[in-house]
Amino acid sequence: MTLAEALARLAAVPPKLFTRERRSLVEAMRAAGDSKTARVVQARRAPTIPVWVANRLAREHAKSLDDLIAAANHLKAASSGDTKGLATSRRSWPLIALRSIASWITAGPSSMRQASRTSRRSSRGWSVR
Repeated sequence: MTLAEALARLAAVPPKLFTRERRSLVEAMRAAGDSKTARVVQARRAPTIPVWVANRLAREHAKSLDDLIAAANHLKAASSGDTKGLATSRRSWPLIALRSIASWITAGPSSMRQASRTSRRSSRGWSVR
């Protein structure tokens, strides 16, 4: 097993199971005669839960994370009055951003459809100055 594979396995397990998985990986590496990699893996510390969640989201939902960051940037620009780089339909960017955030937070297609319907209904008459 390579170091990258071992670290990927560690990154995938919840923090509560991290120590057990790390111990298992280190034992397997030592048994295979790879003591250098075993030392590197042994030195890894369990991530905090927020770090683990952020890493997991970044690995498993990279596109959604990129969309969320873009939406946040557009909201920031809209709220500061900076219209440079915003689409010509300025009114739609906050709505698009909120939909992206809602779809990020909620789970499942039906929840995303509901968030989209709700944001469409509540956006009537809303504009960015």
